[in-house]
Amino acid sequence: MQLLASWKQSLGIFYPLNNLKLFGFAIVRAVQVAVPQFLVYGGWLVVLLIVGTLYNVPVDSFVLPFFFACLYLIVRPSVGIKSFNYVKEHWHVGVGGVLLLFALTLIAVSFSWIISFLPSFLVQVSMPVFFLSLFLISVLVPLWFFFFFDSRGRLSDFFASWKRAFLMALYAFPVWLCIFALSELVLWASTILFLHVTFLGSSVISILVWVLLEIVLASTWSVFYTKRLHEQFELYFPGPQIKE
Repeated sequence: MQLLASWKQSLGIFYPLNNLKLFGFAIVRAVQVAVPQFLVYGGWLVVLLIVGTLYNVPVDSFVLPFFFACLYLIVRPSVGIKSFNYVKEHWHVGVGGVLLLFALTLIAVSFSWIISFLPSFLVQVSMPVFFLSLFLISVLVPLWFFFFFDSRGRLSDFFASWKRAFLMALYAFPVWLCIFALSELVLWASTILFLHVTFLGSSVISILVWVLLEIVLASTWSVFYTKRLHEQFELYFPGPQIKE
């Protein structure tokens, strides 16, 4: 019953219509703030992606983990000013995010290499399990980033953030599912964008549009995270139980 009540409460983002407008305005405001800040601190990563694309250098596997770690560090809710000191203060936590993304990339590449040696019937059995695991991990990564960046960056926080991300996704499943659908739409749009580079006239344009879409998506996750954290703080950070 508590879970269903939480689902109903989470849908308050969409209804009444005024709540949806406020949610949309919060996302727009977050994007307006995030774009210039990300260009200042993460613009060099965008330049590397552009140069790698123009000169056909495969830099994606190296650059993207830094790109997403930097992006979520910039868009995360914070009362402090997003200055150089802010980035310097959280760099060690960002390293944990980068290592996680490198690990996920390595796992995906290793699995693709391993299945090339497996019999076909084992491939058919293992592929659904692999994609289900990858799906569950990848859709929780944005929430994990926010919880981990809000921690001290210790090893225990690394694992505890996964639990908190899972709880937030579970207790706001309908809204989380809508945002995940939005992320899939962004992925689809990005794919179409890169497949039609010649139509657009420049691969630089496609990369810049993709970066903007990712900032919008990350800002959406940030607004969602902030709202749910305030509404159910005790669920993610339960206090000590006081015995009567």
